[in-house]
Amino acid sequence: MEAYGKRIDAKTVWDVVRKSDGRSGEDIRLCTCFGAVEDENGRSIAQELANISGKKVKAATRFFFIRQDGSYYVGSDFWHSDGRMELFEPKGKT
Repeated sequence: MEAYGKRIDAKTVWDVVRKSDGRSGEDIRLCTCFGAVEDENGRSIAQELANISGKKVKAATRFFFIRQDGSYYVGSDFWHSDGRMELFEPKGKT
């Protein structure tokens, strides 16, 4: 995953989530584009985050869009909701 042109790994994401004021103990919804998609090494940030955190992680298979009302959809573009949120279960520490 990248932010501001820099690669961010699952450990960094988990550190931010743990220190946030969010609800502890809950599963994680990774609100980022292509979080469920494997990289060139066959790894997805969603699976790595599930492994590190020990929590279930839901992540987008395509672009992740948030509407003004706070609802969201996953799709190939603004007009198509043809993606999905995929669930990743922890498989142990990475």
